[in-house]
Amino acid sequence: MPRITEIIVQSVQDAVNAQAGGSQRVELVSALSEGGLTPSIGLIYHTLQKVSIEVAIMIRPNNISFVYDKYDLEVMKKDISEIEKLDGNKTIVLGALTKQGEIDFEAVDYLIKDTKMPITFHRAIDSSKNYLKSIKELNNYKNITHILTSGGGAKAHENIQSLNDAIEISNKTIICGSGITMETMKKIASSIKSDKVYDFHIGSFAQNENQVVDVDKVKELVKSNV
Repeated sequence: MPRITEIIVQSVQDAVNAQAGGSQRVELVSALSEGGLTPSIGLIYHTLQKVSIEVAIMIRPNNISFVYDKYDLEVMKKDISEIEKLDGNKTIVLGALTKQGEIDFEAVDYLIKDTKMPITFHRAIDSSKNYLKSIKELNNYKNITHILTSGGGAKAHENIQSLNDAIEISNKTIICGSGITMETMKKIASSIKSDKVYDFHIGSFAQNENQVVDVDKVKELVKSNV
């Protein structure tokens, strides 16, 4: 199975451009400068209408932390229920931690128990106290299918051993993200020892000078990610 080149998008045009460039999946967010927050329902609706590739929709109400109170969780739950009603090739992206830096299983269970959509656990995992323990704990969740991670540090290419270990112990598809460029993608791909499938997650490197996803850049990335 080939690796998927996932492109971060913030608009319908971004998603259209990513699809035109050959990307097999996009992550739809707002406020990428804040690490990516939940997009509006209008943006989600029209993106799903305009592209046929998978749209992974960020569920993150604020950039304060990955520790959420009951009001945050109610907002996230409502967003998920509204997205569930929409037609289209959709998945959701979420994560939650306790104040002690562990995965907040109570929050995760609350958020996902009523959805049939596939789920990616996002880079909250990189802020967890025990990275590989957290990776392994997610094996218990059937509908969490992917984990987006930099290997527990700031940049994926600086944490290749951790990424390799995560790929080996997880029954999810690991999506390598943060600092991914053509060069770092090749470095990671040449260094990963595991035979298991993993994907790449690309943000600003796929954009032009106006911060719009560039079709030709996506084509280059997809071509290199084999």
